[in-house]
Amino acid sequence: MAKITRWYFGPSGGSGGSIHIDPARDLEKPVPKQFNVNSGWYIDRVEVRVADIAKSKSHLYSSSFGGHDGTKVGFTLDDGEYITEVFGTYEKFLVTLGIQTNKGKKKEWGGYNGQGRAEFKYTVPSGYYICEFFGRSGALVDAIGIGIASISDL
Repeated sequence: MAKITRWYFGPSGGSGGSIHIDPARDLEKPVPKQFNVNSGWYIDRVEVRVADIAKSKSHLYSSSFGGHDGTKVGFTLDDGEYITEVFGTYEKFLVTLGIQTNKGKKKEWGGYNGQGRAEFKYTVPSGYYICEFFGRSGALVDAIGIGIASISDL
């Protein structure tokens, strides 16, 4: 089978850090199942665990970028649940990061420094979902972007 068609947006955030391309880009039909973020004053690390549903819903591929500081807090998606929105604030680094799903669940991380004056928001059109993440990072996450795909391709 062929890989699903994807569209890419971003990244939003600061201009520093090294480029991170999500290994989910090589998967046939990626669906994020778990989203873990280390944060405190800033967004320190983003880890996404993705299932390639063309092969197995239970085997998860892990991708992460950023450092190792901050408190790690996870968010697990249920079957049939997709990420439909990613939002946050930044200055030089990501200060806050949040996600929302098609089932209305929402989770936010970071922001303990009270900064983050520039905002970003990626909201997918109806019938689409966020299938992968990419960005730039060093010891902190500098910027984040998304890849989207049609739910009908699943």
